[in-house]
Amino acid sequence: MKHTTHALAAAALFGAAISAHAQAALTLACPTAAAGPATPLEFATGPGWEFKKTTDAAWAPAHTGYKHNNWYPAGSNPALGTWLTVSDPATPVNTDAPFDFRSPSITIDPRIDLTTVVTTVERTADNHHDDVGVVNNGTPPAGTFANAGTYSGFGALQSITPALAWATGANQLLLRIRNAENIHTTNPDPDINTPPSHGPMGVYTKVTLNATCKAAPPSSASVQAVPVDNPWALMLVALGVGGLAARKMRQRRHD
Repeated sequence: MKHTTHALAAAALFGAAISAHAQAALTLACPTAAAGPATPLEFATGPGWEFKKTTDAAWAPAHTGYKHNNWYPAGSNPALGTWLTVSDPATPVNTDAPFDFRSPSITIDPRIDLTTVVTTVERTADNHHDDVGVVNNGTPPAGTFANAGTYSGFGALQSITPALAWATGANQLLLRIRNAENIHTTNPDPDINTPPSHGPMGVYTKVTLNATCKAAPPSSASVQAVPVDNPWALMLVALGVGGLAARKMRQRRHD
């Protein structure tokens, strides 16, 4: 029984380690205590992202298990991350309104100089990749979008540098996507891959964050306390305090 308990505990730890590795934290961090460049953060759409229709309130996990053959790079997979769709194509989803996709939490180190953050977005979508935005520490819940201009097509990635308002602490990147068939009025069925289908909808985006770090403040650890178990150190401190008091007494007499 004891061996079984140990084995179960080891398996749990192993599973936790795998899970932690699979859900690597996204952090724009400062590599040293000195001022200088932050460690660049690069990530892409993939597991952990969520979506919701702009007319809805609740978020749901984005679907990563489908990729149309025509999506960039044509017929193959991107080097980082995956394409996102709003659902498995076998599940009808009405695309009569734009969709927002949001990333897992992105932590901005307190020493990052927020005025220096440069966000490079490489994007493509089926069909329209409209805005890029960010939500800081859950406020405002709907996020704040920067007008990135609409990019349509999925033959290549377009690189842009939107001016996003990152904040210290937790952030989430936002993408706003539209299906081309939203604008069609002749066919009342805009469901994804459901006959008569208007065609699939998806998005791929890769993001790189660069910034500059401010120098770390002096550490309080540099002021070391006198060890209680060192009588000589305590005696020297006492003599120093006594000498300071005697000097102040002499100054008062002269005054």
